[in-house]
Amino acid sequence: MKRVEKIGIISDFSKKQARDFKASILENTSLVDLNKHPTKALEVNTIIVVGGDGFFLHTIHQFLRFDVNFYGVNFGSVGFLLNNQPEDCATLLKCIKSATETKLRLLKCEVEMEEETKTVYAMNEASLFRETGQLAKIRIYIDGILRLGELSSDGIVLSTAAGSTAYNFSLHGPIFPPEANILSLTPISPFRPRHFRGALLLNDVKIKLEVLEREKRSVLATADFHHFSGVKSLTLSLSKKKCINVLFSKDRQMKEKILQEQFLI
Repeated sequence: MKRVEKIGIISDFSKKQARDFKASILENTSLVDLNKHPTKALEVNTIIVVGGDGFFLHTIHQFLRFDVNFYGVNFGSVGFLLNNQPEDCATLLKCIKSATETKLRLLKCEVEMEEETKTVYAMNEASLFRETGQLAKIRIYIDGILRLGELSSDGIVLSTAAGSTAYNFSLHGPIFPPEANILSLTPISPFRPRHFRGALLLNDVKIKLEVLEREKRSVLATADFHHFSGVKSLTLSLSKKKCINVLFSKDRQMKEKILQEQFLI
């Protein structure tokens, strides 16, 4: 994909520093202001996203239907998928031009509820959470084969490589790079069976999480920031068609950041 023919920029308006940074860039360039003109994303092939991880994730979903690269500039607290703030506009454009593209496949999430089934996509993870004071009971199928008849826990998370350093890691799940071609299935506070601490799965599998005793143990499904109540089952697979292109500057390569996260003390 050609990278610098036309560039758009969008910032998190809840952060003054992010707004000011975007304004300074627009003063010195002919970039497209996607806060004011979001439909002009059709005209660009790279979007500069100015904000934190959460805003970056929302922006990706907002423009998911467009074939664009995303270059994040960190004005948040962690900024795992983002790049450092540049010294000036010229440096920013130079970094984008020389950046490395990382293609991240999205999770296809089919959420079955009582009245309907909805399909959404997630970049980081999809989860089931208990909605009541009682533990959730979940049955796990991998490629149509029953692998765990009943997991009693607060819930369960399926994480991609992009999300492995986030909630998955806080649950003591593994951190891994996209090149590993795996997904991490990690229980949340498991009670029974005692030995089950999760599984690493090849990324071409299809996972079905079936909710048991739904009437008294209702469960919430999440896929990034999408939420669904009263879930019967959640079927997950890594999409072969839906993916995003994230750009990293030379000093912020994803491989290096994955390694750093694994060895942080």
